[in-house]
Amino acid sequence: RNIIIPPDFKVDRTIQEVVTSLSQDVIGGPRHYDPELYNKMREELISILPSSQDELPPRRMADSYDATVIPIGSDRVLRDRYTTIDGGVRIGRLLEDMDIFAVHLVFKHVLNPRQK
Repeated sequence: RNIIIPPDFKVDRTIQEVVTSLSQDVIGGPRHYDPELYNKMREELISILPSSQDELPPRRMADSYDATVIPIGSDRVLRDRYTTIDGGVRIGRLLEDMDIFAVHLVFKHVLNPRQK
């Protein structure tokens, strides 16, 4: 089990904190389409693109291991967002969160030495 999970790992973030972090640090972009700004951002991304995979540092599964909690037991508002009217689980909401969490893991795993 320690092959994948770092031995001193502890869960300390909620899914909302992960979403907020992604929104501010990664996803945040222009609110409307501006071709000049889009082209400038694209050029910046192309300039940091490694020419080969050899430029990237080696990574292990444990390097990108992470976990988060959805505190539905302690947060009534959040509980209402994740449960149906008859008390069932809203699977779609969980899938949305897992999708966002997968994006978080990708950004955590990929280390580009050219990136700021």
